[in-house]
Amino acid sequence: MLKIPGYEDGPLVQGTAYLDDPFFWPVHLGTCLRGEDARRAAFGADWDAAMELYRVLSAEREWPVFSVPLSSGHTIHVILQPERPRRRHQSLAVWRSGG
Repeated sequence: MLKIPGYEDGPLVQGTAYLDDPFFWPVHLGTCLRGEDARRAAFGADWDAAMELYRVLSAEREWPVFSVPLSSGHTIHVILQPERPRRRHQSLAVWRSGG
C-alpha cells in the first residue's frame, strides 16, 4: 500500500503497469469527451473492450497512483479516484519533498 500525505485512508496502488495497456490513454482522455460516439471517433478504440479497463481504473477498492520524480527532489503523484455523484472522475496531483 502506498503512503501519500493526505491520502492515508485511500486504497492507493501503484498504477505504472496500466501505462502499457493500449486502452489506457483512450480511456483516461476519453473521460473528457461526451458520448460514446465522440470517444470512438477520437481514438478509434474498441470502446466495449476499453470499458473493462475503465471499470478497473474507476473502482472504489483501488486508486491507481502514477508517480513522477522531478530533478528538484519532489515527486508528483497523480491519483485516479472513482467517480462520485455530481463529480467527474478526477486526477489529483500531490507534491512531496524528497525521494
